[in-house]
Amino acid sequence: MGPVVLNRYFNSVLERKIDHSSLSKSENFNILLTEHKGLTLVEKIANSVKNQIIKNSYPEKSRLDINLLANHYGVSYGTVREALIGLVEERYLIFSSTDGFRVAPMSIHEFRHIIELRKLLEVEALKNSIKNGDEKWEGDVTFSHHRLSSLENEFGIAVS
Repeated sequence: MGPVVLNRYFNSVLERKIDHSSLSKSENFNILLTEHKGLTLVEKIANSVKNQIIKNSYPEKSRLDINLLANHYGVSYGTVREALIGLVEERYLIFSSTDGFRVAPMSIHEFRHIIELRKLLEVEALKNSIKNGDEKWEGDVTFSHHRLSSLENEFGIAVS
């Protein structure tokens, strides 16, 4: 398993996500300037596009239009192109001289590996929650279990 799968999963779990679609050009640019301090503008755009890929805003095999992205972020064509080339190197995108930049498909092997990583992370998260949980947390868990049980009875489906 390569670093791309790990990056896709861990970035989706750990990085803050912002829906940029409703923001103006200047708001997008301001977010890029302030969101990841210490990074170059190219790195900030690459991270933003990467987050959109992780969130499936750009489904696999979809074509990314450099002009639209440049307009969206309020930067030059060359800046966006450099960011996308970096994402090709990280295997988030593929490039073809005829098709341009497209979102790279995820293999079944990568997907299965993500599922295995998620299982490991969720078990550790549950262990930490149990270890650090207080009475309120325990009450919330009990209440959630009760709600799931009533769904099982109401709809005749096994939820737990």
